[in-house]
Amino acid sequence: QLGNGMKVMLCLSANMSEQYGLSANVSDISPEYTLGDMQRIRREILERLSREGIIDMNRELPIPLNPQRIAVISAAGAAGYGDFCNQLAGNKHGLVFYTCLFAASMQGKDTAPTVIRALERINNHCDMFDLIVIIRGCGSTNDLNSFDNYELAAHVANSNLPVITGIGHERDVTVLDYVAAIPVKTPTAAAEWIIGRCADCLLSLANFSSDIANTVTSHIREEKQHREYFKSIIPDAAYAVFDRQNILLRRYMSEIPAIAGGRIATQRAHIGHYAQRIADTARNIMQHETMRLQNLAD
Repeated sequence: QLGNGMKVMLCLSANMSEQYGLSANVSDISPEYTLGDMQRIRREILERLSREGIIDMNRELPIPLNPQRIAVISAAGAAGYGDFCNQLAGNKHGLVFYTCLFAASMQGKDTAPTVIRALERINNHCDMFDLIVIIRGCGSTNDLNSFDNYELAAHVANSNLPVITGIGHERDVTVLDYVAAIPVKTPTAAAEWIIGRCADCLLSLANFSSDIANTVTSHIREEKQHREYFKSIIPDAAYAVFDRQNILLRRYMSEIPAIAGGRIATQRAHIGHYAQRIADTARNIMQHETMRLQNLAD
C-alpha cells in the first residue's frame, strides 16, 4: 500500500481528457524498487549503529532467570497485545506474570516518537521491571517501516533493560530486531519465550530441591552409619584404654620403690657431705676463736 515517504517506480501513461484534463493512469508498479530502497535505508541505519558501537549494547545486558515483571509497549486494544497477554495468562506451568502496558502508536509517522517516549518512561522506573517487550501484530511491509528508524533503534540499544521484539509475522525483520536482546517473530512467540525462560528456572529450582533432598538424605544415612560404627567401637576402645592405663599404673607402682630408694640414697649422701662440712667449719671457727681469746688474754 502506498504511503507518505515511500519511493516508488510506476509504469504510467498520460491521458488528456476534454472533461477532466490531464491525468496519469498507473498500469503497473515495481515492488522490487520500493523494497530495495527500504533495504538501503535499513542497511544505512545498521551501519551507523555499528559504527557508533551501540548495536550490541542491549544484547549484552544480563537477562533475568525468571522475568515475571514485564513492561509492554504496544497499541492499546491491539490483537497482538491481547494474544501476548492471553498466552502468558494461560501458560500450562501456572506461572504468574505482571504486565504493564505503555501504550504507543504502532503504525504510521507517530510510531517512533511514541515508542521512544514509552521507552523513556520505562527506563525512569527500570527497577520495577525485569524486561521490556515491544510487540505488534502482522501488517504490510510498509506498515512495519516505522520500526526502521535510527532514533528508535538507538533508544532500544541504550535501554537499561533487555528488550524483546515481536513485530509482525514470520517473514518480517526490522532494525529493532537487530538491536534487541531477544528478537522473536510474533507477539505470541515473545510470550512463549518468556514462559520458556521462567519454566526453565522453575525446572532448575525443582532439580536443586531434589538434589538438596538427596544430598541431605545421603548425609543423614552416612552419619547414622558413623554413629552405629562409633557405638560399636566405643566399649572396646574404652576397655583398651582402661587396660593400657592399668599396665602403666602397675609399671609406675613397680618403679616407685626403686626410684624412691635411689633418690633417698642420693639425698643421704648429700646430707652426710653437708654434715661433714658443717663439722669441719665449726672446728675451724672454734680454733680461730680460741686463738683470738688467747691473744686477747695475753
